Amino acid sequence: MNRYGEKWCDDEEKKLLKNIKIKSISDIADEHKRSETAISSRLKYIAVRMYNNGYDVNHIIDVTNLKESVILDSIEKNKIKKLATPENVTILQNRIIQLLEEKLILNNEINHLKMENLILTKN
Repeated sequence: MNRYGEKWCDDEEKKLLKNIKIKSISDIADEHKRSETAISSRLKYIAVRMYNNGYDVNHIIDVTNLKESVILDSIEKNKIKKLATPENVTILQNRIIQLLEEKLILNNEINHLKMENLILTKN
């Protein structure tokens, strides 16, 4: 039985964290009727949640049994994901348009000054 897409309940998470120190991910996946990828993903999710709640990385390593590099990578990906909201994308796109418009104005001003300089140096 595959429980793909089913939500995790608190008890299932507690059981996962209890067993992660003593069982393999494969065994835990079988018990939870989830894939190994689902188990690994949930551990990363828990790690990010713990970090966002103020726990330090060493404590998160102890609880989740994840490597520090995996935890830090998960935290970074979560930060990027939070930044990529439609509102932030629109803000960035508007800023790019604004900067391109300013660049056009400056290029026109530079060209105008070059022409003035050319006229003045011919006299």
